[in-house]
Parts: sequence; C-alpha cells; structure tokens
Amino acid sequence: MQYVKWNTIGGSVEHAIRGSTRKTMQINLRLPGSAGKVSLNSDFDLPTENTDLSKGTSSIVKIFPAAKDIDAGKTSDGRKVTVDVMVILLGDQARDFIPDSYRDTGLWLCKDYIMIERNNKLLENVTGGQYYYRSFLSFANCQQFDLIANRNNVREDEAYELAMEAIETCFKKIWDSSYVQEFFEAKSQEETSSKKASAIADMDKRLQAYDKRPILETGVQVRGLLKRVPKNEAETLLVLQAMISAGIKSVDFTLGEYCDYSGTDAIVEYEDKGIARTGWLELVFSLDKLFEWDHNLERIHKIVCWELGKMKDKYVLLDGTTVRYEKTGKKHVIYHDTAAIPVYILSELLKVSDE
Repeated sequence: MQYVKWNTIGGSVEHAIRGSTRKTMQINLRLPGSAGKVSLNSDFDLPTENTDLSKGTSSIVKIFPAAKDIDAGKTSDGRKVTVDVMVILLGDQARDFIPDSYRDTGLWLCKDYIMIERNNKLLENVTGGQYYYRSFLSFANCQQFDLIANRNNVREDEAYELAMEAIETCFKKIWDSSYVQEFFEAKSQEETSSKKASAIADMDKRLQAYDKRPILETGVQVRGLLKRVPKNEAETLLVLQAMISAGIKSVDFTLGEYCDYSGTDAIVEYEDKGIARTGWLELVFSLDKLFEWDHNLERIHKIVCWELGKMKDKYVLLDGTTVRYEKTGKKHVIYHDTAAIPVYILSELLKVSDE
C-alpha cells in the first residue's frame, strides 16, 4: 500500500495542489493464500495542520498555499513551461505518515501529479545545507517534464532547466518567510537544550557509576593515585605514572613517550645491568586482553596491566608463534620466541611494600 501511495497514481497530489475532485480507485491484491479488493482514495492525504510554535516544533505541520500555474518561461521552440508547487513544513514527530523520513522527505518532482523523483539538491542550494530537507515535504508538478524510458526520472532538458529555476524561486520565498525562519530558530534552540540535557544526564550516570566503584585500597602510599579501582587502559596508565612519580621500586622504568593509537603503546627508559636502555612497553587493563587481537610482541621489553584476568598457559598468535605465560613466586613472565618479557601487574604491586 505504501508503494501504491508513494510511487503510482494511487498517491496523486493533484487534489492536494489543485483542489480537484477526489478520485477513488479499486485495487485487486493477490497475496499468498488470499485475494481481495481494496478501495482507496487515489489522492495523497495531507496531514492535519498544526502551526502553534508556542508548544514547540516537534508536532508542527504548516501547509503553505499551493502556487499554481507559475510561468517558468518558454523553451527555444516556443513551448510554454508552467509549474505547480506545494510545500509542507513538518516537525520531527509530525512525519509519522512518511514511510522513510530519510528517503521520502524533501522535494518531489512530479508529472501528471505523480511523484517521479526527489531533487534535494535544490533545497540544499536554497537553505545552505543538507540538514533542512527532512523538515520539508514538497511537490513540484510540471506537465512539460519529459520522462526517461522507465519513467523513474526526469530528463534534464531545456524545459527542465526553466522549471527548476521557477521552483527554486518559489521555494526561496517560503524559506525566507518569517514563519519558517522562526521554526528553525526554535528547532535549533530545542536541539541545543536537548544536547545539553543529554550531556548532563550522561555526566550524572557517569558520576553514579564512579561512586559505585570500589575504593582503591593499597599497602603503599602513593600521592596522586586514583581513589577508585581503575576500569580501563587509560586509568591503568594513570596508576602507572603515579607509581613512577612516587618512586615505587617495583616499577623499574620511566615513561619516555606514549601513544594511544599506534600499534605499540609506549617507549620506556630503564637500566639493564647498569647500562641505560630504551625499549617498548605494551599496556593493557587486563593481561588476557593482550591476546584478544593480534599484538606484535616482537621487540616488546615490558608489559604492564592492572590485573591478570583469565590467563591461559599458552596462546598461539596469528603468525603461528606459541606464547607461554608463567608465574614464579611474585614474578609474571610472558615467553615469546627466545624472549622473556616481564609483566608488571599493578594491582599486585600496590598491595606489597617496596621496602
């Protein structure tokens, strides 16, 4: 039924624009397992007007009087071109009668008062942006339009160009009207207010979630340490930096450079048997997360995490390399090829004294 109303003479806009006598038509429907006849008005049904902006823009329906028999000029062979234009302004909640507000709103070019194709480029030229077309449902009928063979598009010939100029002039008058400008100004204020309210609500939810997180209780005093248990990689980094700044001896390196969007997280500086070195560090919130995607462990010197997670003894990487995890006493190690990569589990290191 939507197809009949939006793509055939069953949705003719002639009555809406010209005020002509409404027509009825009978359609035979052949559906799986059933058959029947349906009578319907063969005219496009206009929504009920509501122009009171004092109650907001959401339910607004403003039907501008149709501009009929607009003289668009003559073609080089003397053919007169005329157009009829009707524009409807719609609030966000007043578009329920439209099947798809992205696909079906904007400007419809019509011939024989049947919707042929949309042309929202014209609306963009007048309004200055793509944002506005969804608030309009417009019809422009021109009997001089020449349709291509499949009748799904209008041929862009001389008559087309004349008609489009006339339609654009007509639509610009409506766009510049005080009511339309007041509508979009009010709509903008509503959206700004809504975004602000949404942002405040998100902040409140985030604060409530933070208050429910357990207090971070450690056996080591670290100035600047988070007050709550970290929940992600970024907060794990904050804990690490606080421990480095506090001089926690179990963290035997410093951060030299950090990047959250490259393949490897950070460059670290440390001493190896009294020799100053630089190396690569991989940072994850939970150690088992390291193997949820293909991390390149080649040349990694240290791994930092907040918690161990559900670690397995062995992992096979995409390149076929087997990685082993071992814990000996308080030490955690990842074995990759011939390399032994020390793992620093911050939640464990904070529960013991460095003395």
